[in-house]
Amino acid sequence: MPRLLPLFPPRPAQRPSSYRLDLRGATAAVLVLAVMCLGCRDSISGDVFDDYVCDDPNNDARRVILGSTQLVDGIASGVSSPSGVAVDSGGNVFVVSNFNDSVLRITPEGDIDEIIDSTGDRLGNTLDEPYGLAADSQGNVYVSGNVSQNVFKIAVPTACEVEDAPCGITQIIDEAGDLVDNALGTPTEVAIDTHDDVYVLGTGSNNAFRIMAPGKCKTSGPIFCVITEIVDSTGDRMGKLLTDPAGLATTTGDVVYVSGRGSNNVFRIPPGPDGIPTEIIDATGDGMGNGLSSPIGLAADSEGNVYVAGSLSDNVFQITPDNDIAVIIDSTGDGDGSVLSFPLRLAVDSNDIVHVSGRTSLNVFQITPMGTVTELIDEDGDGAGNFLESPEAIAVDSNGDLYLTDLTSGDVFMTPKPKCP
Repeated sequence: MPRLLPLFPPRPAQRPSSYRLDLRGATAAVLVLAVMCLGCRDSISGDVFDDYVCDDPNNDARRVILGSTQLVDGIASGVSSPSGVAVDSGGNVFVVSNFNDSVLRITPEGDIDEIIDSTGDRLGNTLDEPYGLAADSQGNVYVSGNVSQNVFKIAVPTACEVEDAPCGITQIIDEAGDLVDNALGTPTEVAIDTHDDVYVLGTGSNNAFRIMAPGKCKTSGPIFCVITEIVDSTGDRMGKLLTDPAGLATTTGDVVYVSGRGSNNVFRIPPGPDGIPTEIIDATGDGMGNGLSSPIGLAADSEGNVYVAGSLSDNVFQITPDNDIAVIIDSTGDGDGSVLSFPLRLAVDSNDIVHVSGRTSLNVFQITPMGTVTELIDEDGDGAGNFLESPEAIAVDSNGDLYLTDLTSGDVFMTPKPKCP
């Protein structure tokens, strides 16, 4: 059965379903991160220097001090192969523990609880090797089961846990897909639109589905939720195919984007039951020599721009609503020695700042709308001995703080949004 990631390490021993992490003593490593600027003047001291990180319309460049913290110790908490991460509006962080068949909630106070395990909904629908994760505007969390071939809704899991106060869990789609002729195989990414409709990527079945917001679904009859296949292997239905879909994103107007890792392209799918997919980028990339190869990560900003990471071309493209295409970062990274290699996941914050994780370069970069590139975290991790070994999923909260999972160690790192002094 096809998988989005290489084979994981062996399953570790199971852990207790509730774990307390004391964050009060956490040590943040302080890093001074900079990119090159010529003849800039510090707006506070008046000194002229060559390094700065903050965009400033007055060209008053200011240094930024940034620290990263190990939010979750993978070994101590039993997190194994965390393939997904999401943050809700209350600051709760949710992490997929793939090989433990579970999802964990980390509260702002540092409490860690298991909100779903391999028993799934406890009605016979199990969760096996969860992968994708997303939270809607109501605080509900959705997780895909890569091997169990399903998606579960976990109802507002801010005060529940598997052991003492079971969460309200509902399976909203399984391998039967739309219950007509279109099956769901090896589901990976999950995304939510502005109406809280849920989207799931069938990497093994070369398709994607829209699931009506579960709050609007029927509670009786043969169909619980209205499920629609929005794209399949035929792609745009005119010869541009979709193969091995790996990335999924939604943007303003409930437009959906799907990347084809095997077909080296991205499709835009308009809302509505009859939306026809359109290919918006292919292997030629920007058409000026910067190609796109093995696209995985997808994200969109508030202006309707979509971003795609070419994992084998070592670059990230921006595609505007008018279909203008430009590279916003490539293998040179920040251009000052910190390179980007095998970009994997993308996230965009409320200020339209793009974040990209580099799997083999062991780092995460941010790219501002003005084009400033900054490395936020590197292989040193938190700088206190907790190294970054295999950066995987990323998410950004409402404050612009970054959350990053490490597939090998199981650690979760938090890097605060860069702030100018």
